[in-house]
Amino acid sequence: SNSQVLMQYYLREGFYNKVQVLGKEEKKRTGDPTASLWIALAMHFEGKTREAIIEMESVLQKRDMGVPGAVALVFLHNKCGLPDQQAIQQHERNLQMERKGASEES
Repeated sequence: SNSQVLMQYYLREGFYNKVQVLGKEEKKRTGDPTASLWIALAMHFEGKTREAIIEMESVLQKRDMGVPGAVALVFLHNKCGLPDQQAIQQHERNLQMERKGASEES
């Protein structure tokens, strides 16, 4: 969608607040869980990695979000000051299981 393209552009250009605003509007309007991925990345780049983890965990069980959600959560946990090794290992295990049964869209 046009919003997805804009969020990618704003993230690349460093307009993190704009990504969050647009992402929240997109989620509200369409219910698209991929907006949470962009919101979480923007939060992380603003230094709000813990909040980004919470954002991603909220959509982890949504359809076609298992693989991208697990990848994002491994990335975010690794970027924390004190990475939660148990959480990283759990998300890596989930990622392996999700990859085995993932659809082409994810």
